[in-house]
Amino acid sequence: MAKEQGQPKKVRAKKGSTYIDYNLLACCIITILLGYVLLYSASSYSATSTHDDSLFFLKRQVIATAIGIVGFVVVMKLGYKFFEKYANIIYYISLASIVLVRTPLGLELNGARRWVD
Repeated sequence: MAKEQGQPKKVRAKKGSTYIDYNLLACCIITILLGYVLLYSASSYSATSTHDDSLFFLKRQVIATAIGIVGFVVVMKLGYKFFEKYANIIYYISLASIVLVRTPLGLELNGARRWVD
């Protein structure tokens, strides 16, 4: 039986390896870079006037992105089966965190409640 044209070739990952969707990765990288451009264009003037550095907010965002990428790689290497064991615990901790923001532990600033000042 001949293989139909237009059908994508199925690729199996080796056992223990991680599958990476390069199209999704490219979209994420492009979105991050576009976000950097937009952040810089929107905040360079105020960063210059308040911190004497037009790249102040951009530098903080790059550091936050680097921390996020490290966390992403760690979670990717652990795999979803690791988190499947703890899914209920993680869920209830998330719910408790959301409820605690509404208590006096949460900080209210400009009408919004949050954890971080």
